[in-house]
Amino acid sequence: MERLSIRIPPGTVHVASVRAFVGAVGRNTGCSEEAVDDLRLVATEACAQAIEQDAPPAVIEVRSVVDGGRLLVEIEPCGRFDGAPEGLDGVSGRATRRALIEGLFPDAEFDDQVLRVVVPIPRS
Repeated sequence: MERLSIRIPPGTVHVASVRAFVGAVGRNTGCSEEAVDDLRLVATEACAQAIEQDAPPAVIEVRSVVDGGRLLVEIEPCGRFDGAPEGLDGVSGRATRRALIEGLFPDAEFDDQVLRVVVPIPRS
């Protein structure tokens, strides 16, 4: 089992580091370019959600674990994804960012402050 992580201060300028991190991890584990792009988008949205909270965290940590034939990416804290932005998504009751993440990774897990995304790694 291989583990890597990155910690950033909660600022938009640091989100590029997270995008680079998940991109490099995804490529190095053999994920497709489409999966790498999806991971980078999910990481960007989760970091933005955490940064935009009323009380942003002192640090955002992104962890990756390669376990067998899958890559697990966790983002903590990711902020709460349960509220819809005013004027948007009022009918569905889901936040726009959560809907986007679930569209890319239907099995994504959202607990109070951690987002978990699993990406299958193609066999070589």
